[in-house]
Amino acid sequence: MAKWGQGDPRWIVEERADATNVNNWHWTERDATGWSKSKLKEVLVGLVVEGEAGRCEISDLKHVEGEASCNSRKGKLIIFYEWNLRLSWREFTLGMILPTKAALGQELAAEQKPSGTTVQDSVSPQSLDIVGVKIPTVKILMREIFNSPAEELYSIFTTKELVQKFSKCPAVIEAEKGGKLQMFDGCVSGEYAELVPSQRIVLKWRCRNWPDEHYATVALNFKDMAAQTELQLECKGVPVSNEDSTRQCWKKQYFEEIHILLQQSQDNLE
Repeated sequence: MAKWGQGDPRWIVEERADATNVNNWHWTERDATGWSKSKLKEVLVGLVVEGEAGRCEISDLKHVEGEASCNSRKGKLIIFYEWNLRLSWREFTLGMILPTKAALGQELAAEQKPSGTTVQDSVSPQSLDIVGVKIPTVKILMREIFNSPAEELYSIFTTKELVQKFSKCPAVIEAEKGGKLQMFDGCVSGEYAELVPSQRIVLKWRCRNWPDEHYATVALNFKDMAAQTELQLECKGVPVSNEDSTRQCWKKQYFEEIHILLQQSQDNLE
């Protein structure tokens, strides 16, 4: 200990009867066990890990044993903890067991549609010959205004050279009924199901990380507004776990890149 008036002032301690630890400079400890238990439950319960093989969700924190403390020594924070945890979890493995037609028909009859622009899909029993595993799906509705006539915008979705320009990747574009579609290095694939020039395109469409043989139905409707076009997108049959990524795919990789392509074309004309 330094003499009075010398050295680090934080070490200066008067002779005090109550032995007060001034500014917690010496060893101070606080129990953090209760707070840590609540935080572990908050962070872990509901945590979802997804991959191509399936989806795992932590449903409950069944057992928590251990302790945690927060300590201070000479202005330095020191954390101690030791935990023994036991968790409950649910696993959904994609494509491992395919449903029979009878079982699938019963599941489909029990489904309901909530309201809103994101809608839980249901499929009629007549569609039971579709290959693949039955999964919960949603319908996505999106609208975008483009500074382009409908004819030009339609061409961007059906002309290989233009698709490759806005996607910045080689593409397979066979713009006829039953024609193949492949974009973004194979991340998106499908086929053209319906084409009405300058008015409507219907696609059988999927992302590579979706369950095998599962496709959404994408309808693109072009509403001509003189020098502009409103594109109305309906994407039906999107896996629930892929809703956000599918929205971002259409917004970022399609719409925003098409806006850039149209602006570049306009700049070249000027």
